[in-house]
Amino acid sequence: IFMAIPWYRHRRRSPRVAPACSPSNSAGGLNGYPEEAELTKRLVQDKIIPDPDQSVLRSMPWLGCDVRETPKHPVVLKPFEISAHEVTFDEWDACVADGGCPHWPDDESLGRGKRPVVNVNWIEVERYVNWLNKKTGKHYRLPTEAEWEFAARAGTDVEFSTGDCLKTAYANFNGIPNKYSHCETLKGVQQALPVGSLKPNPWGLYDMHVNVAEWTQDCRTYHYRRAAKDGGVPSDGDCVRHMARGGSWKQGAEEARSAYRGNARQDVRVNSIGFRLVRDY
Repeated sequence: IFMAIPWYRHRRRSPRVAPACSPSNSAGGLNGYPEEAELTKRLVQDKIIPDPDQSVLRSMPWLGCDVRETPKHPVVLKPFEISAHEVTFDEWDACVADGGCPHWPDDESLGRGKRPVVNVNWIEVERYVNWLNKKTGKHYRLPTEAEWEFAARAGTDVEFSTGDCLKTAYANFNGIPNKYSHCETLKGVQQALPVGSLKPNPWGLYDMHVNVAEWTQDCRTYHYRRAAKDGGVPSDGDCVRHMARGGSWKQGAEEARSAYRGNARQDVRVNSIGFRLVRDY
């Protein structure tokens, strides 16, 4: 099931520098985005792969930033592929049926099938990854924060891959009043939607903004002062907690920003946190 979804493939040819935010304000983001990207689409079996053979990142002034999203730092990403969708209940249940995953997550009567799997903690996700690697002979893993944000930005240099505003017609989030209320105040559907229900970002990746937040490899850190220059996992951090990116259907637009950094305990199951995987090649 998992192998049948489209993938986005990133090939690195040029160095990247994560953008900084303005120190005088308070809400924008970082970690890397391409100023330019030549994208070609080609069909590889059943996978549509946008291929950015040339991309250049630069720093720029932001509307503001959270201290956790600073400072500007260089990031040179290694090649990777990232799933176009979050991992679903169907895909997780296949692991349970095969004996690879002991935990059968509760959908809380919201539905299973093609909805993103939730109520799985970080440790259990690692067991799913190990099972998938053994079954396929390939190397899947959670994305690093740098990889996740590069994919979420998808060639954009603003708050969201949709521009300076995010609307519930394009992302499943809670449109509660906040600094983005000029964009929209209507609420979303108040539960996770089946993957691919809404429009993808410019690189064909679905639900990078909300639906459910997504686990990453990285342990919790409070800033980017010791961020890995290759976009890998930092050598320090509070590994009782791991970073979860993208925001969820429970949260507002501010938590859906490409730069927003959430986190949760690695042993806690949450009905608004799921995951997607990357694949090394």
